[in-house]
Amino acid sequence: MDIGTGYHYKNDGEQELIPLEVLFFAYCRMDPVNRRKKGSIQQLPLSQSDQWLKDAEILDMKRLTTTDTGTCFFKFRKRALDWDEYQRYLQDLAKLRNLNLNEMRHKMQCCPLPQPPDANVNEEASNE
Repeated sequence: MDIGTGYHYKNDGEQELIPLEVLFFAYCRMDPVNRRKKGSIQQLPLSQSDQWLKDAEILDMKRLTTTDTGTCFFKFRKRALDWDEYQRYLQDLAKLRNLNLNEMRHKMQCCPLPQPPDANVNEEASNE
């Protein structure tokens, strides 16, 4: 793994897909509300889901919009979704906009691991 970018690579230099569940929990940790909590963070809010979908180039404001993501997300009537709910959300989203669910998941797995905004600050402080 390249620490600087968060991308994973195989020995032959080809980009390795990161398991969807690993990325899900990494994006959960990006939520400012979740970062203040202690313990296990296991729910993803709409803002972080949208960021992930943008990073995966799925949410492009043409084929898929934030109105679409909000419509599907708020059917759950919750601030954030757990892993199982998020899988149902992705199915609903794919169905709503006639998107290929497997292709969506693949694009999401090609994203690098997100780094919290304060990650670079902590690294710099530890290097001093």
